[in-house]
Amino acid sequence: MGDDIFPIAERDRERLGRYLECRSALMPPARELIEKALMDGWTASEIAGALVSLAAELFPYEDSGN
Repeated sequence: MGDDIFPIAERDRERLGRYLECRSALMPPARELIEKALMDGWTASEIAGALVSLAAELFPYEDSGN
């Protein structure tokens, strides 16, 4: 804990690390798709809706948190 202003549990630190790794891996292709959609005239709302819908289709079950 030491100098941490807001200490977090090790499990939460690991989850944050996994989130950041996933985000880093997905960012380049997602950015490319979003930029292309914007150039094709899609609105930000349409893009966000499509991404959420796609995620729902790819992951039709509730994550167990593992």
